[in-house]
Amino acid sequence: MKRDERLLRRIRETLCLDDQMLARQLDPDFVRYFRHLLRDPVAIKRYFEEIDYLMQLGGLRGHVLDLAAGFGVTAVSLRMLGVNAATCVDISGTKVMTGRKLVQLLQVDHCRFLLADGRQLPFAKESFDGVLIKDAVSHFNDPLRIWAEVARVLKPGGRLVVFDDRNARNPHVAAATRKIWEMSETGSAKELQSLGLNSSFRRMRHQYIARRFPQLEERAIDAIADTTRGYTFEMLDRAVPSMLEGRTLELAPIAPCVNPESGIVQERLVDPLGLMRDLTKVGYCARLVPPLQWDPKTWLQAGGSWKGFWARTAVRMIWPTRALRPMLLQRMDHFLVAGLKR
Repeated sequence: MKRDERLLRRIRETLCLDDQMLARQLDPDFVRYFRHLLRDPVAIKRYFEEIDYLMQLGGLRGHVLDLAAGFGVTAVSLRMLGVNAATCVDISGTKVMTGRKLVQLLQVDHCRFLLADGRQLPFAKESFDGVLIKDAVSHFNDPLRIWAEVARVLKPGGRLVVFDDRNARNPHVAAATRKIWEMSETGSAKELQSLGLNSSFRRMRHQYIARRFPQLEERAIDAIADTTRGYTFEMLDRAVPSMLEGRTLELAPIAPCVNPESGIVQERLVDPLGLMRDLTKVGYCARLVPPLQWDPKTWLQAGGSWKGFWARTAVRMIWPTRALRPMLLQRMDHFLVAGLKR
């Protein structure tokens, strides 16, 4: 696949604009989300290398669906790196509109954005050659249903690539994720702002319960808001009457931390080996691929020590030994799973 050097230049120039200009032309939250890339040529270069790695190791080519595409930077990178077309789907209207603005700003063709839910994709059977899900599986509230729907829209022999930074087998990632959960639930205004939230999830549940059940006293509302962590507003409509009648709750929380209004999971921890088993159940041949950070050549280019280089070279050599993968996964922040539709 041939890289589009002119588009590459336009992307770099856009990411090097000042915050105010990007906020006006795209969206203020774009600046918050991509702050680690803005005006940093080295970080931008590594981001492109990461997308290229996902494409090459996952076998993405032709017409690719970018599911939970966010603001569109990944999809634009796919086009720049040579895929024929990118169709982008997200559940957030703000992100879809921002993606459309980005495509227009960068003059990218064959890259469209649609507002849709991954559990019910608005596409015919066997519409895509590949599907990419980058940094999004940890936000799905019904992943099994999404895997089945992705299988429906993939062509036979089509490729699914799942990349995420919420590796449940890494204890440091698990600890950092639990901290995000607590910040989302009861964090300060500054902590919530860093996560792009205007209100804590507990407060959102509290306010909704107070509106829907005005007969309740404040103490009762507090107790229910505390015990319904991981519930959506829709679930609260069913759960609160049961609780008031003293009945046992049959509804299980979607996840440890969920936005009650949107139903989007806040950073679910994902076991890569469990994910592979789930994909196999719905018709994929799945394999675990070493993430880019474990590529010895990349590590050395990034300024790593020779000790680190040889350590990662050893990892690449023993990676095919399945029995050792759980141990190796404990040291990986990110994971990469590639699936082939049978």
